[in-house]
Amino acid sequence: MNAYPGPALVTLATALLLFACAAYVGRCRIQFGIQAPATSGHPQFEIAYMRIQS
Repeated sequence: MNAYPGPALVTLATALLLFACAAYVGRCRIQFGIQAPATSGHPQFEIAYMRIQS
């Protein structure tokens, strides 16, 4: 049944990384008061957003 544990673990790790990145950007949005569709505003938010998204 579980013939490919390696790819399954890589997929799980990737999903967790994407969730963590989204959570980090969300925390930065709350901290700096940036509403959801905006990608600019506070300089520290822009730095964090560009580092996570690139």
